[in-house]
Amino acid sequence: MSYTDTLSKDEAICPYCKTAHKPESKPVEIEQKYCDECGHNYYLSFNDGAYHTQPDCEINGYDHDVMTRPSKGTDYSYCLVCDKEL
Repeated sequence: MSYTDTLSKDEAICPYCKTAHKPESKPVEIEQKYCDECGHNYYLSFNDGAYHTQPDCEINGYDHDVMTRPSKGTDYSYCLVCDKEL
């Protein structure tokens, strides 16, 4: 299964189960959060007036499922599960 970043003006949305969470405050830096609904960790930040959440395999104890493909003369590697550029 593949998970992607989410953006929302009013709520932090878990990138795994899509449950909306109302943060107590707007994070100044990137924070690691835990979703009580699905049990996954994710990253939360607040930029340009919106909450941004990002999945990440490593913070959940999983190895990345790496895919590498050529892109403009160099190799581009990313995770097929959490979409993180590696």
